[in-house]
Amino acid sequence: MKWKCTFTLLLVIFLTFASMEFAFQPLKAQGEESSVDTPYVICKKTELMEIRYAPTGDLLEKSVSVRIEICNNGSSPVSLKVIDRVASINSSTLTVLYGTPEPTRVLRNFGNLTKLIWENVTVDGGKTVRYRYTAESLRKIPIEVNTTLLVNGKPAYINESSGIYSVNANLSDTIGFQLKIKNVQQPLYTSYNRTAVQPLLCTTSLALSNDYFSGIRTSPKANSTTALAGKTVMTWITFLGNETQTLNASASVTGVGAWGAVTLDPITIQISSSSETLKSYFENMISSLNYTIELMEGFADSSGELSTQTSEMAQALGEIANVTSGLGENAADLVQTLFFIGDMLNFMDQTLNFTQTCLQFANVSIVDFMSDSRTQEFLYNNPDLSVYLYNAIGNITTAYQLINMTRYGNETVPGLVQLSAMAYETAQAVNLTGTILSENVTDSLRKIEGGLSAIAISANQTKIGLEQSLSDLKSERTTLTDVLLTLNSEAILPFDPEIRHIETENCTLTSIPKEIDNKWSITA
Repeated sequence: MKWKCTFTLLLVIFLTFASMEFAFQPLKAQGEESSVDTPYVICKKTELMEIRYAPTGDLLEKSVSVRIEICNNGSSPVSLKVIDRVASINSSTLTVLYGTPEPTRVLRNFGNLTKLIWENVTVDGGKTVRYRYTAESLRKIPIEVNTTLLVNGKPAYINESSGIYSVNANLSDTIGFQLKIKNVQQPLYTSYNRTAVQPLLCTTSLALSNDYFSGIRTSPKANSTTALAGKTVMTWITFLGNETQTLNASASVTGVGAWGAVTLDPITIQISSSSETLKSYFENMISSLNYTIELMEGFADSSGELSTQTSEMAQALGEIANVTSGLGENAADLVQTLFFIGDMLNFMDQTLNFTQTCLQFANVSIVDFMSDSRTQEFLYNNPDLSVYLYNAIGNITTAYQLINMTRYGNETVPGLVQLSAMAYETAQAVNLTGTILSENVTDSLRKIEGGLSAIAISANQTKIGLEQSLSDLKSERTTLTDVLLTLNSEAILPFDPEIRHIETENCTLTSIPKEIDNKWSITA
């Protein structure tokens, strides 16, 4: 009979839908192999470019600051030879800091490269030695800075005398500071004719004297505000990519000097030349997006399958309803079919319940990702990417709500739970009587058919909405991948330090460089 063929079709639909459950399974994180030997001596180097600007925006000075940390993880002291290299400095201005011994030798070679050598450096077991030095930098500054000073909202003239800067103001005036910082590095080609600018991690500090100012306000909010030597120091930590970063601060004048002026301090900007932290951060960003995209791709595909399968199921039920009047007293096969339909709908509901859990994970993943302070700084400078993420959250929320309606229905359309119950009730009614009340059975089948058709439409709408979100997220992933590629550029990367054991009777270790979390080590 035709309706028996329809039953076979329903079985095929069920088996196909059952396979959808695997599409929702998130990929398991693969544990990283940690076969790296425990380091014996660890060395870490941090190199910063520090730039000081006058309140007028004029360059005052630029320097490089280097910090080297050498940690002995062993229990016995070791004797080392420490060699460091730094590019483009005025070696005559080299100054060691904080008790750092003078280098044994300072060699200028290879044009703009300076080599510093410390002989016979002893590091006791379990101890750390720190070397710090600074020098005038001859590098091209990778940023452009413009400053604007406002008094009561109007541009003001800044006075300069013997390196001291001031502006005329009255008590209760409002002084406003605006800094615009732009990354002016050469864009790098990535792939498919795309370019990206290597991002910079900038720390900008603005100090205001407590003798002259109070009620300080910042926009965006400074990452930290500290009191230091009678001054309030505001510090912003920003990712500087393609977009110009604008920093604002304002304060009320509470005191003036003898000539009716308030003194202004220089602006300091530090630029990190170490990309390891940034690389690790962007890799985590991309990994988080990959996880979210996998979940959403699986659900988008499954939403399409759900739409197709429920549409076909509705059509099959319609055909069964059309032939119920010809079944007569033999209702056993119909009962079996209705119970099977109820089981199928119940399974669909369970699968969608798991899907909702996956969507919750995806939503939490994006929210946690966006809540990270470093992400917020990056998105502030990349508003287009921020829009993508907010759209993704909105579409995930919409998808969750549509699934909820698919499962539980609303005032006019039944959901899978109600449709499953209707199928079971109809089967039980037919089974108890042993006969088919054609009008009642047909009416129930028509209701189930209509509900499944509505679910098919809803699932298709969900699929369309998620596909747009996926497109946005993939565009963002491409942008972040391009940025990650730029971080491999050696344009501003520091030279690795070189640590050598001084061979003695008790210490004949071979130097083996390894990179572990931005640390270079030598091991036995």
